[in-house]
Amino acid sequence: MSDYKDQKELKMAMNGRMGLMTGGIILLVTAVSSTLMYGINLFSIASGAAKGEQEYTDILTQANMDISTVRFIAVCFLVLACWEIYSGIFCTMRCNRLDKAKGTKIISIVTLVAEILMQAVLFFTHMMNLGTLLLAIVVPAYMIWGATRLEKLAKLYPDRKIALNTKKAKDARSGSKSSGASAATAQPAQKKSLRERAMMNAELQETEEEAAKDEAAEAKTDDTKTASEES
Repeated sequence: MSDYKDQKELKMAMNGRMGLMTGGIILLVTAVSSTLMYGINLFSIASGAAKGEQEYTDILTQANMDISTVRFIAVCFLVLACWEIYSGIFCTMRCNRLDKAKGTKIISIVTLVAEILMQAVLFFTHMMNLGTLLLAIVVPAYMIWGATRLEKLAKLYPDRKIALNTKKAKDARSGSKSSGASAATAQPAQKKSLRERAMMNAELQETEEEAAKDEAAEAKTDDTKTASEES
């Protein structure tokens, strides 16, 4: 699967690749399903309140916020969503590259800083909750941890570009499956040859027994002929 010297380096490569891939996918899902939708909803609320619609003005009065503040938070959400999409795609596509480990680490750090700033804005506007806070900190931190693993391996192997050679693993799995299938097909043929040999042995024994009976019968007839001649 790889050309690393010991199991520890192989584990570092697997953890680094998994950290960047998992974190990038979670960022993409969060950006599309949560961050982007928050920005769109806040923009719609701000535009509705600017038009004088009673429903949206009541929402802003209950939240003790004005239209400009809501628009500012909406812009922050949309910018953060675009950055999360970019960083998620970048880290997911380069999760198996040692030569891109430094870049993925920098992008992960910038993502963490952006998430912290966004949570600070939500804290001062009284819109922060515990779930988004944990998700905003844990996911980029996990990506930084994975990029750090790959960066250490890149220093140990400066000429190496790929962290894990997945093609070799796929070829090895396909080879083991084909060898297992050939062994399975060879077993019935071997059983068939053994049966044929057993049948051939049984036929030889029967022919030998018949030949022995014929010889015994001929010997008896010869004995009776000689006895009659002597008499």
